[in-house]
Amino acid sequence: MIDDAHTEGQSIGLFPGQGSQFVGMGATLARRFSEADAVFDEASEAISTDVRALCWRSSMAELSLTENAQVAISVCSIAAWRVWKTRGEAGVPMTVAGHSVGALPAAIASGSLALADGLRLVSTRARLMARVPRTGSMLAVSVTSDVMLQDVLANAAQFSLDVAARNGSRQVVLSGAIPGINAAKEHFGARSRVLDVSNGFHSRLMDEVVEEWSDAVAEARFNDGDGPSYVASTTGEIASGSRDVRADLTAGLRHTVRWDLVIGDGARDRWITFGTGGALARFGRGMISSDAITNVDDKYVERVPHAG
Repeated sequence: MIDDAHTEGQSIGLFPGQGSQFVGMGATLARRFSEADAVFDEASEAISTDVRALCWRSSMAELSLTENAQVAISVCSIAAWRVWKTRGEAGVPMTVAGHSVGALPAAIASGSLALADGLRLVSTRARLMARVPRTGSMLAVSVTSDVMLQDVLANAAQFSLDVAARNGSRQVVLSGAIPGINAAKEHFGARSRVLDVSNGFHSRLMDEVVEEWSDAVAEARFNDGDGPSYVASTTGEIASGSRDVRADLTAGLRHTVRWDLVIGDGARDRWITFGTGGALARFGRGMISSDAITNVDDKYVERVPHAG
């Protein structure tokens, strides 16, 4: 675990999931910070892919493919993490957590996985999920009360959908076959929107690859982390060791992302998002001041005068 002297209050580091990718992601960080640039080298070697070309020179359509997006987002997240770990003015956060595939960069940041091992798992996860026939979609539904929340949760079963994520107190994401998504969209109306995704992730549609994913995680090398504590994305609980991290990553392919439990009641002093994680800050509205959220992304170089 990290030294308390290198933390600031109850800070948490947050790593984004699929959907936050864009062409050129991570380029400024890599060009200005040697720590970030080295991550692109290590990642390219680990998964035998030119990650720079993937992130900077792909078309948006190519980059958004599941097998590419998850890798790109994870690499950029770790690049940003390495920069913050070396240069961040507020020190290393006490805990780390990731949304969906972001749990893997979080595990790397915690020291539970080496970079190469973690990125190989990212690549495997992305490949397996991309292999599932594209018969599904996802629907984000806004909720403003406990009554509305219970209504969404109850109606998920009615439309043969699964709850993919509970993103704080104001949004639930449903996932499953397209007919069910369309029916739910009609039912919930203007307070819902269909997400721009290639399938129904975190739903029963993923069941066919769960066993292979479980085997891949079981075969990977894990360590008892020497970094920030890892917060499980499926339970919101702090892992007590590598076994807990492994269990959360295994469950995370199929189970609900309990982001509401990860961020809790917003009682931490600071949120630090990494890579393309700025969108995660929206889940903190009403919970934490915007001044207490730092986004370590390509714009971060503007706030660090001695990059290089």
